[in-house]
Amino acid sequence: MPEWRRCEAVGAKEIERVSLIMSRQLEEKKRKMKVQQHLREQQHRDQLKARCRIRIAQAYSGNDVEMNRRLLKRTEEQEDRFMRMIARGFDPANRTSMLEMEHKEDSRARGVKKPTGIQT
Repeated sequence: MPEWRRCEAVGAKEIERVSLIMSRQLEEKKRKMKVQQHLREQQHRDQLKARCRIRIAQAYSGNDVEMNRRLLKRTEEQEDRFMRMIARGFDPANRTSMLEMEHKEDSRARGVKKPTGIQT
């Protein structure tokens, strides 16, 4: 069993550093979950694209061809959005997750010093 190290952030810089580390970990976890979901659905999307191409080639009616083109375009756009999401994940300036401590105002009374930081 691993031993967990206990740490406490006391100053504003330390709190910011710890919150950035924790939010980075949260963002990485969310990205991994999205990637895993996309990979689970990839086989279904490939089969859907193949069926759309076959139906477009068969050309039963104009509406059928148009609907299959739309469906094919939509699945390709989903893949493009996924690839853009992966590429954007490498830019640390685009993080979207933050902890409650990062956007919550300090509600302490003026002049009263209370301990702050992450206490585990």
